Parts: sequence; structure tokens; C-alpha cells
Amino acid sequence: MLKKTMLCYSKELVLNETTLLCQNEKMLFVMAYLCAILTSFPAFSAVDAAPVKQAPILSELFAGRKVKEIPFYKSKMSIFPSGFASFDRLNEQMVSSETTDAFYLAKDDKKISPTLVPNITAFHLSRVWIEKYTKRRVKPNNEMDLATILLNYDTDPYDRGLVLTLGETKLREGADMKSAALKTIPKLNYFIPISFEKGFIKILFQGKFGFIDINDCISKYDFAKFAFSFKSKTNTWEVVLRREFDHLATDKNESLHLAEIKGLIVDQKLAYAYKENEHYPKWTSFKLVKEKSKPWMQSSIKGHGLIWWQRPEVEILAKNTISIDELIKKDIYSVSFQADNPKKGLASADGVYITEDGQNWSEVAQFKDYSGPVYYYSDLLIFVGNYRSVDGGKTFENYIQVDKVSSAIAKSTGVVPKKIQITKIKVQKPYNVVIDVHTGARKVRLKSPIFSQEWTQVKF
Repeated sequence: MLKKTMLCYSKELVLNETTLLCQNEKMLFVMAYLCAILTSFPAFSAVDAAPVKQAPILSELFAGRKVKEIPFYKSKMSIFPSGFASFDRLNEQMVSSETTDAFYLAKDDKKISPTLVPNITAFHLSRVWIEKYTKRRVKPNNEMDLATILLNYDTDPYDRGLVLTLGETKLREGADMKSAALKTIPKLNYFIPISFEKGFIKILFQGKFGFIDINDCISKYDFAKFAFSFKSKTNTWEVVLRREFDHLATDKNESLHLAEIKGLIVDQKLAYAYKENEHYPKWTSFKLVKEKSKPWMQSSIKGHGLIWWQRPEVEILAKNTISIDELIKKDIYSVSFQADNPKKGLASADGVYITEDGQNWSEVAQFKDYSGPVYYYSDLLIFVGNYRSVDGGKTFENYIQVDKVSSAIAKSTGVVPKKIQITKIKVQKPYNVVIDVHTGARKVRLKSPIFSQEWTQVKF
């Protein structure tokens, strides 16, 4: 159960609400854009105009703008709301949620109820979860229904997780099938992996150290999409295709031993059948698909008692689309094109607009009135201020943790910043996020690995 969401920093994250772009800068934008289209290579990745006025410090922020209040209802059947409150207030006072059938299993284009197939996800094999809105690390609660978990939590990329025995297996003295069997381990037992050796996992069971066959287990490694190796010479996250015995096969035809893995980015929408049933055999894989209906949350609000509310959906509004000519007429703060395809881009100009063809720009609903830094890295990875999308702009989640940025600045400069104003964001290979921050007294540049929040100061 979430208690708090969306970090509230005493001076808050301040993103420029308005800037003026002079005619010469607009001409530069047009010329650079046309040049990028003609040469099929972007002439620049971002245009950042200097603000002519200081944005006010906001008491509440949601994607760089004032938090819009969410309607709440006396019952789920109510036609009209009985009041309005901020997301923070509703979430802090949340007492329960109903997310029944919010997700279903999909296999070969078939829709399957999760109750029909005993399934397991990477969340169930984690030792740590991360709250989506606060980014706090918390202990897993596998008694929650899967929909609630998927809606409210993420897996920790530096938690290598647990292993689960899917079948009865032997605890052996050594990492060898010929080694003496010390004990018999029943199926569906969780263990912390101590090491991986010759296709075996070293564990502690009933006070005895021993080895179990990796083929009898499932782990977070079976859900891996990206992996970071201790022995990586390029310091990059590698794309994982599949697990092969005690290695991870990558898209570069490399093989990473499980013992070398430092971090894992998993497919959180992947599930496996973890035991035999009448419908599908063990190890069958499924995709988790979200139902169109949204879950209901119940909170206790002073003066209203128990009320019901729903999280606002975040998606691109295709209805509000403008042309490139209309975009140029706006006060553009920042614009960024994809390096491999300059027809795809992102711009902020009293709102955020995204394009697939370079001509028609659709407004992103979450960022009304926003003027701040944006960065279009790839078809999947997009940044808007302190928010990040990993599905090409369909949804955005809070990414930059303000408290960690503040701590990194205080550690490097010796002064706690009075404010945090992100003025520029970009991605540098291999997989580092770089941000420029104005603290009120100085400008600071920080970088962090893309899948973590380990900010350090770097030179301009």
C-alpha cells in the first residue's frame, strides 16, 4: 500500500514555464530542421533558449506544471464528483484499492484470466521493489494482487533477486551431478543465490551450504531485457535475448556468465507458468496486458469520509495536433530529433509536442503549458524534464529523483542548493543521462547511469 507519492522537495523541482525565443533562434530551428531532413541526419539534438524571466517556485509539481486536482466520488457508481483533491493528498490517505482483472495473460493472441494459470513475474523473484512515484526502495509484498503491483511498483535494476525451485531437486555437496546429495529440496522454495558455478547455484538450506541444478529453478535472469556485467569493458548495458543455461545471450553474440552480472533490467510484463496445470505446461511464457478499465482507489478525506478516485491516464492526445508551421509560431524552449530518423522529434513550447513525420506534431496530454528541456533518444526512450518514457511517449513516469540530485550537488559543491532547476537533458553513450541544473547561485552539470540515480558532477 502506497503511503506517499511524488517526492516533495522543500524548494521543489523548478522547470521554466515560459521563455521567449527570438526570431533568429526560430530561423535557426527551421534551418537546422530542414537540413536534418535533407541529409537524414539531425543538425542538432536540442535547442535551449535562455529564459528571460524566472519561473515561480511552485508548491506542487506534476511533470513541470501545477498539479491538477483529481475528482473523487462518494461511490464508484456516482455520476458527479463530490469534490477534488491533489494526487498527493489522495494517495497519502489511500486505504484500499480495487484492481480486479486490471491485467490479463496473453498467449498466441488469446486472452487468459491470470486465475486460470499459476504464473510468476520478476516482481515475485525480487528482494526489493521501487515505488513508482516516490522511487523509494521497499520490501516486496507478494500478497498484493498482480495488477496493484504492476501499477504502483518497479523492480530494482541492482537487485539480482531470488531463485525459485520449480521442481523437487537435490542439494548437492559440490557443483556436479555426481556429487553427493545432502538433502532433498521440495518444489516452490525461494533461495538467495550465493554464487553460480558450472550450471549450479550455491545456496543455504536448513543450515547447510550446497548446490542445486539451475535447470530446476527460475530467477530474475529469465526475465532480463538488459544486463550490466562487472567485466564490461565498455561500461554499457547489454541487450539480452535469452538465458542459456548459466549465461545470458546478448544481441552482440556475446555470452555473459550469471556470476558476472551486476544489474538487470527485466521485462515486467512477462510471466511464466510456474507449475503444471490443466491449461498450460510449466515454463510457458505469457505477456501481461492491461485492461482498458482503470482501477479504483479508496481514500479517507476529512469532511468527506471514504471516497473513490482513479488515477488520470497519461497518453498522447491525437486530437490536438498542429503543423510544423504552427509549432514554429510558438515560443519554443527546447526541441530534439532522433539521431537515426530526423523526422521523429519532440519539442516543448507551452506544452510538449511529438512527431513521427516531421510535419504533424501531437500534444502530449500530461505536459500542458510545459516549457522545459526535452530529449528524444530513441523510438522507446524519451525524456521530458524530470520525466521519462520507455514506450515511445505513450506513457511517462517520474524519473529524476530531486533529493538525489540535491545530495549530489551538496556533496560536490559543499552547499545545499536553494532550488533545483533543470535546464537541459541529454543522453551520452554509453547509456549515461546528463543534466544541467541551475541552483540559484550557480550552474552544475551532473551525469548518472540511465537505469539508476547515481548522480555525479562533471565539467561543462
